[in-house]
Order: sequence, then structure tokens, then C-alpha cells
Amino acid sequence: MGLNDEQKIQIVPHHQLDYPALLRYLSFHPGFPCSQHIRNHFLAQYGAYVKHPDLADKQIDDDPWRTYHDYRKGSVIVAIGDVPASVRKGDHLQDDPNEESVWAIVAVFPSYSPGWVTLSDYDKNQCDSLWNAIRTTFWLSTEIPFQQQITPDQVRQASVQERNLLKFIFQQHLPKAFSHIASSLPAHSNVKKYEDDNTLTLSDLHAINHIWMKELQSIQEDIAGDDHSFKMVRCNPCVNFTMPEDIALHLKNDIDASRWKVGLMGDHPGELEMVVKSNNVRYPMFYTKGRRHLSVVLRDQEGFNEHMQMEDQEYPTKVYPGAPAGWAYSHDDFSLGSLHVAEPYRRLKRDGGDKVKKQGVGTVCLALMAGMLVQCQKDALSSAGCLDFEKLPTPIISDAEQHKVVAVAFHRSAGFAPQSITSWGAYAIRATQNV
Repeated sequence: MGLNDEQKIQIVPHHQLDYPALLRYLSFHPGFPCSQHIRNHFLAQYGAYVKHPDLADKQIDDDPWRTYHDYRKGSVIVAIGDVPASVRKGDHLQDDPNEESVWAIVAVFPSYSPGWVTLSDYDKNQCDSLWNAIRTTFWLSTEIPFQQQITPDQVRQASVQERNLLKFIFQQHLPKAFSHIASSLPAHSNVKKYEDDNTLTLSDLHAINHIWMKELQSIQEDIAGDDHSFKMVRCNPCVNFTMPEDIALHLKNDIDASRWKVGLMGDHPGELEMVVKSNNVRYPMFYTKGRRHLSVVLRDQEGFNEHMQMEDQEYPTKVYPGAPAGWAYSHDDFSLGSLHVAEPYRRLKRDGGDKVKKQGVGTVCLALMAGMLVQCQKDALSSAGCLDFEKLPTPIISDAEQHKVVAVAFHRSAGFAPQSITSWGAYAIRATQNV
């Protein structure tokens, strides 16, 4: 086939891909954990249903692709390029193409997912334009972590094959995928248009390797063509950190959580509103509500007794019994989505010796989340049909914006290691009719 000729690039629809085999391939890929985000994208629904067994009875299907599409209604999933035989249904006698072959997994999905979030929860009045965008994530098979790169450069140049594959994805596939999704969205979803050209539809880009973001910026005029059908809108590079599961599972042994009462977001009135308002990225209520099952909230038990009444929560301005001292939750790819320590509790670890240091609110939140996320990934892999799920890696992943020095330093001190630069951005594209 050859990716030196864009016209010969092959598209493999989702129903021709073996779901468990794809998960295993991504787990054992030489570039793992660069492939972890896209792998966990396909585990999200199982992670949710593990925590919500009442929903699982209705939503988990014998066909994992139907389970996926029940969770992300209207999504378009394809593999593009030299797709290895080992991830295709009924085609396992021959294994993968040569090592230089390039292929991609591309997922386009609507913003009102995930899963059990109902359309009544998805209220356009509580969502700004960002949350009405169609979302896109993709992975190329040539992504590798920092430690495997031959050159010391953190972001290398894309090859001719990689460039041709990106051009094909954005010129040929995505315009048709957008047309399909737009026709399946609820009428009130108000899919966001690009403000400089309302013939273009806006899409968020999720956890894209920065190599491809830089390449898309450099070739956007080639992709757009004479009709200006494509535009890169924004790019926010982040350091993608990972923590091996053995380190993650030992974190809990190094903390003293005796001071804290541990719960989930939303256990108390007003708590979800407090979390939404305190986050740097102002996620809407429907999204934050949907993250409750993978969350932790620490409340100060010091001086608390059962006769005290819990009031609607406001952000604490001082240390007091029952105060929400810190909280964390994950996105549905099991990455650390938010970790916040209330201001009065940020100095606790400085007020004493080693024992007090181990009670640092951020450290306790991270330790409790880490064990939860490792186990939830394993449960999701098992539910998705991976019989060898215990052997598959389940590290913790987290992104920190490059320019936020404190966040980057916290990840390093907590035991995370940087493995790639990923970007969260947006592009605008003109949808075309499927042919």
C-alpha cells in the first residue's frame, strides 16, 4: 500500500476491529504508555459500569463495540493506514506489517457523552461554547516515550509517511465523520461553529502527541486547500506524566489519612458546585457530576463529632471540623483530571515533622486516587474481554500544562515521570456529505 501515496491509504471501520485484541495491542505496543490514552478511551464505559453496576445490566453488551456506542452515542471510530492483522477480526494468521508501517486510530465523539449523563443533564444553558464542540482524539503507531527517542529533542519532526497520514485523516476522513455526527446529535446541542467562519465546525483535540499538533500547524494550508476548509484554532502543550502501578499502589502505605474522612464528590449538598467553581478549567456541572464515581473528597475530622450539622458547602476560608480540605477526580480515560487543596490546608505539611508531612492533603488525595485508578483499569480490561487483564499495564497518567511550574514540580515530587508532550487544542473543519 505505502503511505508515500495518500490515495492508497486504507480505512478499516470499527466493526472490523477485534476489541479485546486492540486493547491488548495498545497495552503491549513498544510505545506504551504513549498509547495509553487511546486505549483507556475504549475502556471508559467499562470503568463507569464497574462503579455503577445498576447501569451495567442495561448497557454492557456481548459486542463491546455496541457497549462503546451505547456510551458514546453517534461516535465514529476507524483505523487508518497499514492496520496490523492482529487487531482485525478473523485475521490473526499473519501478524503485523513491517516496523516502518504507520497506522492510526481515530475517534470522533459528541460532547454530551459520557454514558449515563442524560440529555436533561446536558443543558445548553449551563455549557459555554467549548462544551458544545465535537471532540476528536487519535493515536499514531509511531509514537514513543521520551526515554526511547534516539535524539534528545522532545518533539521531533514528522516523517513523510506520518505527514501523509495526517493529511488523509483531516482532508478525507474527518469531514465525513463530522457530517455523520452532526446528523445524530440532539437538536438542542448547538454544535459550536468557528467564530471567524460559520461554515466550519469547531472540534476539541484531546491528548494529541505534540509532534502531530506541530505538524498540523505547519501543513494546515495544504489541508485547507483553496476552499479554506480547515483551520488549527489553539494548542495547549502539556507534559504527560505516568506513574507505574507498583509505585501507585505503594503510595497508600506512605500516608497517614487518620485525620480525614474520605468520601466522594457530591456526598454533601453544595459540594459539586464548590468543586466546579474552584477548578481552573471550569467544567460544567453535568461533566463534574459524571466524574463522581472516580473521585475522592477529604474532610477534616479533627474536632468533629456526630452532633455537628453539615451545611451546604462553600469553599473553606479557614481550618474547621468537617471542612472539605481537598478533592480529586479523574477523567474517563482514568487520567488525573483535577487535584485541588483548599487554601487553608495547603500549609499543613509545613507545620511539623515527618508524620505531618505524610498528611499533606494533596499527597493523601493522590494516594487514594492512585489505588482506585489502577484497580478500575484492571476491572475495565477484564469486563472488555481481555482474559489476561492481570498482565496488562495500568499505570496512572496525568497531564500538567508546561507553563505551570508548580503543577509540573508536584508531579515529579509525587513519583510521576514525564513520558511525552501532549496537546489539548482545537481545530475547525468543514463537514462534507458522506459518499
